[in-house]
Amino acid sequence: MPGEKKTAGAMQQTSIHIKPINTASEAHNLRTKELPYVRKELTYTNESWQSDSIANRLQTIKANTKAKTGRCLQAKATPIREGVSFWMYQHECKI
Repeated sequence: MPGEKKTAGAMQQTSIHIKPINTASEAHNLRTKELPYVRKELTYTNESWQSDSIANRLQTIKANTKAKTGRCLQAKATPIREGVSFWMYQHECKI
């Protein structure tokens, strides 16, 4: 609960970090490039979900922005964000 003090033995069970995507996000998420910090013996337990490629989604957003506002998407805009969560082994992901 907000404002509740954590006891010394209490640890956070899960976390999620939301950030703008970058050019390497898709390759990183699909594990198509070698990552030195990834523990290969645990990779088979990874789960991911993706409804569209980043490039396709960005084109859709740009087209919608132009159609709705009459202007192009701003150069520094970050309309696509990704979330990375850490789950303990006892948690399940049900979609």
